[in-house]
Amino acid sequence: QERYNAELDAKLAGTVWNTGCASWYLDHTGRNATIWPDWTWRFRRRAAALRPDDYALDVRAPVPATVPA
Repeated sequence: QERYNAELDAKLAGTVWNTGCASWYLDHTGRNATIWPDWTWRFRRRAAALRPDDYALDVRAPVPATVPA
């Protein structure tokens, strides 16, 4: 995860999306964890190669909405 995040951060460095201006793409630390800094086909290829067994996935039951009577 750290290596992956470092790769994305390096690709975003110096782009218009990550130049330090006030932007909704930046979190409270100033990090852009929203924009994919590469071609969309590369994201699609990486996402398609996801192996769920490599992760600890939690499935959470939704909390039922309360409806006023």
